[in-house]
Amino acid sequence: MIFNIQLILTLFLFQQNDAIVSEIVWLKKDAVVWSVDQKIKGKAHGMKEGNLWLFHNSRSQPVEVENGEFEVHVKLKEIHNTFVVAYNEKDMGMASDTLFLTLAYKPVPVYKPVIRMGKDHIHIQAIELENPLSETIDLEWLSATGNPETLEIIGTEDLGVIFKKPEKDGDYWINLKSHSLHDTKTYKAMFRKTGKEYTVFGPDNPRHPWMDSAILYQLSPYNFSASGGLNAITKKLPDIAALGINTLYLQPIFQSHRKGQGYDIVNYFKLNPAHGDEAELRNLIQKANELGLRVLFDLVLNHSSIHHPYAKSRIAHGPLSHYNDFYHTTFDGAKYSSHYNADEYGFINYFWKDLVNLNYDNEEVQRWMLEACKYWVEEFGIDGYRFDAIWGVMARKPEFGLRLRNELKSIKPDIFMLAEAKGREPEVYQYGFDAAYDWTNDTLWVSQWSWEYEYNASESKTAFNHPDAGKRAAILKASLFSDLDHANRILRFTENNDLPRFPVHHDLERSKTAAALVFSIPGIPMLYQGQEIGALPHPYRSVPIFDQGSSIRSQDSVGVFAYYQQLISKRKEYPAFQGGTLVPLEFKGNPEIVAFQRIAGDQMVTVILNPADKPASVSTDELPGFSKQDPKKQKWYNLLKDERVKLIEDNGKAKIYLKPYEIMWLAHTTFEH
Repeated sequence: MIFNIQLILTLFLFQQNDAIVSEIVWLKKDAVVWSVDQKIKGKAHGMKEGNLWLFHNSRSQPVEVENGEFEVHVKLKEIHNTFVVAYNEKDMGMASDTLFLTLAYKPVPVYKPVIRMGKDHIHIQAIELENPLSETIDLEWLSATGNPETLEIIGTEDLGVIFKKPEKDGDYWINLKSHSLHDTKTYKAMFRKTGKEYTVFGPDNPRHPWMDSAILYQLSPYNFSASGGLNAITKKLPDIAALGINTLYLQPIFQSHRKGQGYDIVNYFKLNPAHGDEAELRNLIQKANELGLRVLFDLVLNHSSIHHPYAKSRIAHGPLSHYNDFYHTTFDGAKYSSHYNADEYGFINYFWKDLVNLNYDNEEVQRWMLEACKYWVEEFGIDGYRFDAIWGVMARKPEFGLRLRNELKSIKPDIFMLAEAKGREPEVYQYGFDAAYDWTNDTLWVSQWSWEYEYNASESKTAFNHPDAGKRAAILKASLFSDLDHANRILRFTENNDLPRFPVHHDLERSKTAAALVFSIPGIPMLYQGQEIGALPHPYRSVPIFDQGSSIRSQDSVGVFAYYQQLISKRKEYPAFQGGTLVPLEFKGNPEIVAFQRIAGDQMVTVILNPADKPASVSTDELPGFSKQDPKKQKWYNLLKDERVKLIEDNGKAKIYLKPYEIMWLAHTTFEH
């Protein structure tokens, strides 16, 4: 391509002796770009109109000069693009250096398949979201392999297809292949048939039911085990599956500047070589899927490392850098702007100086992040993302979430989109995410866990260790019984990568009770690596969690592995815990008890918790559904101890006795007398 430009210039230009009295200078550096629409600038002072030409690959066009400068809007139709500006006037000819712009992605059309159910037919239409090169596209609709039965095409319509409704129940997938100039892309539509009912999943539809039964396990490749890396995780997958986990959540595995948890990304499309290579990653995902585990990646969309090549280019070249506007530099008054900090280069960050915010008002930034998200789904088949600090993006550009949802769920309709944002805010779901964190609505403390009553950098202060035992129940009730409309979409935890280990500032018994509460309330429960063996080092430390040569269970010195195994097993066994409703209970004269019922269909489980450091009791008369007959004939069972509920008599009333910090899961069952 460069040869073609040079040949044209040779024919176009001529020079005599030292006739050049000026020069043409680019006001732009070479760059990798994220849009086909580009604006290039330069200086050409003292040159007459009509004699300045831009040569773009094998094409040319005249260039207008104003006040010694020129600006040209160009469309990149090829991946590799070279630009030269040349001038010719009588005996004077000259040319600029060559400017190189490389398109970072294949500019293919983006489609969203939309399903509409008719009486006897299924109508699917391809909604065109983008067509960067305004191409006329060949679309191909196919019934995916593996469907319960092959879907029969009975007709076509504008950018769409009509299938006959199937006879067999199950999940059905339809592939849309888009054949364009640069690539063939596959988009997917999905629906489920259950009897006469049809449920559609995708960008405009509810989240897939698998998310209601998800049990997450968060882990970090950098300190999961002493030997480190993806292979070490793969070897432990059977242990994780035996615990009852069905969803892995890997902290960032991408190239980062520092060692550690990996949130300072310097390349969104490459693995951190310290963790392993692509073959090892594919093997991990394959083995996980074989064990029934889905895989989520942790991806940072709010910021990059200040050591990212784009940020370094901005520092080095300022306005001449293509990436000068890729970063957030304006005190815009957006939500959470009270947490803005600016550095000497004008970058804005929230809390960490070397983690600089991206500018989502820039279309190229949006396309860059969209392509990064789609890459790992298309290339490695992952099942979803946890989007780190997405609360910051939502504060500055909330509508990006819907764009992200459209593009991700158009290639994988059942992909899981977990937002690190406040799960009690309806906006997080209105803007496209499936689930979010158990945080309060307080904007001054961005990530306040709803169980915390006070922030302390070195100590965990929660409802379970509040110095005033009388306030513990009130804090928990405020957390558990408010904003129930979205309760099933909230991520629940006692530990994660940012919190101190729960047993460090509580004790083992309270930790077990808190964990049982997590697994009994609506939402998506999560364990953090090492929680199942009682690990104590703070997540920010690089202390390895597991010995590679021993099973996870064998490294449990406090006896909690089997306990977590039991919690997970019971949650899976009882549908009331998975998507069921929560009905709060109150007891007269005993406000320090936290109690509620989980109900799904005709199944009911009653949960009773004593968060105080002294014994308590509950009268069976105040428990809905509890037998009013002779207490000796009652048919309630404590699921956590696998035993019949023992009652005490107090003033002629049958009562349930709870030890300090005790929690019970009570289910109605049948006994022989």
